[in-house]
Amino acid sequence: MKKIHIFIYLCLSVMLMTVCGCKNDKVNTIESDSSNAEKAADVEDKRLTAESAVISVGDEKVRYDEFLVYMYILNNRYESSMGEDIWSYRLPAGRSLESLAKEQTVSLITELKIISRKAKEYGIEPGEDEKESIRQYAEELYADIQKEDRSAYMLTVDNIASVYMENDIADKVYTSCIGGVDTNISDEEVKQITVQYIYTTDARKAQKIRQRAGKRKDFAALARETTEADGIDMTLGRGDAGTEFENAAFALKSGEMSQVVQAPEGYYIIYCVSDYEQELTAIKKEEIIAARQQEIFEEQYSQWRKECDIQISNLIL
Repeated sequence: MKKIHIFIYLCLSVMLMTVCGCKNDKVNTIESDSSNAEKAADVEDKRLTAESAVISVGDEKVRYDEFLVYMYILNNRYESSMGEDIWSYRLPAGRSLESLAKEQTVSLITELKIISRKAKEYGIEPGEDEKESIRQYAEELYADIQKEDRSAYMLTVDNIASVYMENDIADKVYTSCIGGVDTNISDEEVKQITVQYIYTTDARKAQKIRQRAGKRKDFAALARETTEADGIDMTLGRGDAGTEFENAAFALKSGEMSQVVQAPEGYYIIYCVSDYEQELTAIKKEEIIAARQQEIFEEQYSQWRKECDIQISNLIL
């Protein structure tokens, strides 16, 4: 059974960034500003039960027990990675981590609902074998949950399985949406190389060091002795360094050393350790493809989002 959908991990990352002091504004874009929002669906404003509708996305309602399943998953992962005392942590402006977790859960659920609504358009429908597999996984997960948590979060095998199924569907929609991304990237475009270098701001010193370097077998030792930079090692691709440095570095083969390279900020002597880092080049390709996929998906999602009126019960915030 694959791990729960990527959006949950995205949500956790945002929460962790906040704890670590990174900027994260309060979620304030999930409420619809449409005058027709009230017609989307009624949400509870009184006492909550498992069946209470606490969020509506278009014409689809989210029950309170479904909301709690997501809260349990997020809270459990949070406590596993940072300890149970994490909930006593106070955020800036007196906010609690629990309130942030609730807001992120609401945002996560609305995103998943908006995405999974498109399943039919992409011809996505889980098969019986897949449903059974998810059901078995939910049963195993439920068996490991303490009775106190089952009660507190209103957990059942059914609502756990439902959440995992929707995550699986949303994941398939996401995959279908990005299916047309151009993944044809040549090695030359993204090639990564590793060099060692000596930097100085003095032209005469640079020439003397270059003469010494030609007689030394250990370039790294000489670089550590003479450089004015903080380090001597660099792995780079096209666009990662200044034009003069980059052109000289990429002109070298493994084991070759440049002459003195003049750049606006000073002078360099470059030694090529590897003129092709195969593994890092492959990673760079994946990063570029992922960025293209994300751009296409975000553009499509922004259109899907405009189609939905959203309501949230204040009782869950």
